[in-house]
Amino acid sequence: MIRQDGICRTIVKIIRLGRLRFVAAGFLLYTAGALLAAISIAKLDMLKYLLGYSILFTAQLSVSYSNDYFDFEADKLNKPRVFSGGSGILQENPGLRNFSRWFSVSLMVLSVLLSFIFVRIFSFSLIFVLFVMTVNLLGWFYSAPPVKFSYRGLGEVIILTIIGFVLPGSGYFMIKESIDRPFYIFMAIFEIYGLYFILNVQIPDIEADILAKKKTVASYLGSKFSFVLTGFLALIGTSYLLAIPIFNALPSTINFRLIGLVSMVPLITGFMGCVLQTKFRRQVFIFTNLNVLSLAVLLSFVDCYFLFLLLVNGK
Repeated sequence: MIRQDGICRTIVKIIRLGRLRFVAAGFLLYTAGALLAAISIAKLDMLKYLLGYSILFTAQLSVSYSNDYFDFEADKLNKPRVFSGGSGILQENPGLRNFSRWFSVSLMVLSVLLSFIFVRIFSFSLIFVLFVMTVNLLGWFYSAPPVKFSYRGLGEVIILTIIGFVLPGSGYFMIKESIDRPFYIFMAIFEIYGLYFILNVQIPDIEADILAKKKTVASYLGSKFSFVLTGFLALIGTSYLLAIPIFNALPSTINFRLIGLVSMVPLITGFMGCVLQTKFRRQVFIFTNLNVLSLAVLLSFVDCYFLFLLLVNGK
């Protein structure tokens, strides 16, 4: 019984090491792209959607394990929190380090194998497999030597590429089989809120990142200006959503004023952080957590709203 309990605890730790809350965010981004494509072509192929997501799921999950492995020393300086500081699992259980590395590699291999299956079933070009390989390598070298993007001031570029293009773009492409002007117009909102997300994840780790010689936007700007930029980005995000109909490129059935109204949630929490950060300097993570959660609210609403439009139109 004791041995069985020990195995169960180890499994729980391995699951926690995967930081599934970030994987869930990836699912929401992928789904937003897929549903936008489905609305525009009036069709949602569930097999494409599910098999396509399995490719991205394994790739993104791989990053969680490789990142904690390669950031082992840096994360010793951090305090694990909900959305920052690493999982803390490997620091408490160093015996899981090798498992974390090889499990990450296994997930990468599985992601590529699934892309081959996808190409075979849906007659996509093999270029798609090369794309999946590239995405996996970007995730691996985000923190892995010799490249170590996150230590060379390029981590934000990688994250914005994944958040703003790869995840929603993959969902869109797998359903519509093309990337066109409507997606590029909508993609801009993911880039805006992607930087909003990055800053709020980085702010609580500023001191530790400086000690670990990680070059991040937040450590360069400092906590005060990072919060100011966060509030400004939220304002730009709301303004852009309200302005999207001007382009006359996305389906007219989508009410972007309604989405813009819901975007007031990250706008409000963003400005709360700007105003109250000096008063609660030791608890700034409260505001960063609220900001990240507000993004989850907005993205969840977009997905539910897009799905509603799809169902109402009988697709």
